[in-house]
Amino acid sequence: SIQQWRRRNSDEDGVFEDGVDYFPALYETEREQPLQTSYVLAEGAPEWFDQNLQAAVFRFGADLRKKFVTSARLNIFLRRPEQFEYGQITTRLNIYQRFPNGTLGPKLVSKHLDLDFGEATEFEQVELMLDVLPVQEWIENGPQFEQQKFYSDFDNENIPSSIALYVEAIYEGENLVQYPALANNEENEDENQKYSAYSSPSRMFFELELTNLKSGRSRRNANTCKPGSNNTKCCLYDLVIDFEKIGWGFVIAPKRYNAYVCSGECARMATSPSMGRFQAAAAAKIDHFQCCHPKEYNGIT
Repeated sequence: SIQQWRRRNSDEDGVFEDGVDYFPALYETEREQPLQTSYVLAEGAPEWFDQNLQAAVFRFGADLRKKFVTSARLNIFLRRPEQFEYGQITTRLNIYQRFPNGTLGPKLVSKHLDLDFGEATEFEQVELMLDVLPVQEWIENGPQFEQQKFYSDFDNENIPSSIALYVEAIYEGENLVQYPALANNEENEDENQKYSAYSSPSRMFFELELTNLKSGRSRRNANTCKPGSNNTKCCLYDLVIDFEKIGWGFVIAPKRYNAYVCSGECARMATSPSMGRFQAAAAAKIDHFQCCHPKEYNGIT
C-alpha cells in the first residue's frame, strides 16, 4: 500500500528500501562557493596625515574580513596633461602602498602605458590586476588611515580596515593620476583636484571578487605587523612560501601561502583595576597569542 511504501522509504538516512547502503559523503562533492563582487571607492587622507603627500585611502568594511579575495582589480583614472592638447603619450604606471608615517612600501605593480587623448577626452581609465595576497592582508589587518588615529585592540574588530596607496604616472614631471579630494577640504581649487569631488566619475576604485570563508569566521589576526609602525610587541611578519619555486608542483592551489613568522617583544599588557572582566579576559588572550613563537628552531629534515 501507499502507507507501507512511505513507511519503508522514511527509514533512517543511508539505507535504500532494498537494504543497499548509501553514503552521500562518498559521492557528493562540495558545492562551489558563489563569487561576490564588491566595489571600494578611494577617499582622501585624514587630517592628521601629511596633506603634502598624495594618497588614496581605501576603507574595507568589517564584513569583508569573513570573505576570501579571489581577484582584485584597481581602476585608475589618468587626466590629460596640462600642456597637452590631444594625441598619444607614453608613461609608466607604478603603484605603492603608503604607510601612516608617509613612507612607501615596495612597488606592487608597474605597467607601461600608451595613452591616446582625443579632443574631447578628459580622462583615460586604466585597470590593473593586483596580487590577492596583500589585498587580503589589508582587509584583515584593521585600520591604518582613519580620522581617529589610534584605536584599542578591543575596537579594531568592528571598524573598517583602511590602507592608502600612492599611484604615479609621470609625464614631463607631472603625475597624471587623479586622486580623491583631500579630507575636509571642499574649497580646494587646485587644478589637480578640481575633478576629484566624491561625486566625480573619475574616482579611483577597487573591484574585488570574493567568496565566503568556509568556517564563517574571520581570518583576521590582530597581531599582524603593520609596516611603517614603531610597535615593538610581538607580531606576525610575512613569510610567503611559493610552492612552485620550492619544487612542490603537485600543490594545485594555492600556489603561494603566507606562513608568517613572529618577531618582537613578549611584554604583557598592563591591566587596569577598572578593567572589566570581559576586557581582562580579552587582554589575557591577546598576551597568550603574542608569545606564540618558539625560542629555538630546528632544521627541516
